[in-house]
Amino acid sequence: MSCTERLPETVKAEITTIIQAFDGYKDLNCIASWLLFSGKQAPDFDFLFGEAWYRKIRESDYPIASGYLDGVEIIRENAHTLIPKFAHDPKMLLVLDPPYICTAQGSYRQDDYFGMVQFLRLMSVVRPPFIFFSSTRSEFVDYLDWVIESKQNGWERLSNYQKISLQTSLNYSAKYEDNLVFKF
Repeated sequence: MSCTERLPETVKAEITTIIQAFDGYKDLNCIASWLLFSGKQAPDFDFLFGEAWYRKIRESDYPIASGYLDGVEIIRENAHTLIPKFAHDPKMLLVLDPPYICTAQGSYRQDDYFGMVQFLRLMSVVRPPFIFFSSTRSEFVDYLDWVIESKQNGWERLSNYQKISLQTSLNYSAKYEDNLVFKF
């Protein structure tokens, strides 16, 4: 059975029973990524149980990456408090992947909504070097171009950014352009 073939309803029913009976932590995102068609996400288990399922579980282990992040400090904190703490540290590289503005953000399931005001606050503290993950599903690149063209406050921090683009397909019908926007 390939990962593009639907699971038979009998198999789906067995898996559903096992998931429902499991008494430990259930990672909805992980389980949904194993069972839903590419790019589809589930906001809750009821939604997941109502969708068509596909066999997408990896059958081999990922290679060991021992030491890959040795020496790297990973901090998860609100950008408005974190970035100013390190604003003058020349070794700080901002790697940013904010939720897309003007798109459905339900799959992020964040306690705090990330809207236009939060985006503008983030952009007010961003400085090089930075890497942004973006796509044509948001208007991020258009925003950068507008800030630079109209010389909005802080435009110099964003000018001369570079972009690497890749045509991407979530599934047979959903295509878009992924962008890596950076300035060093």
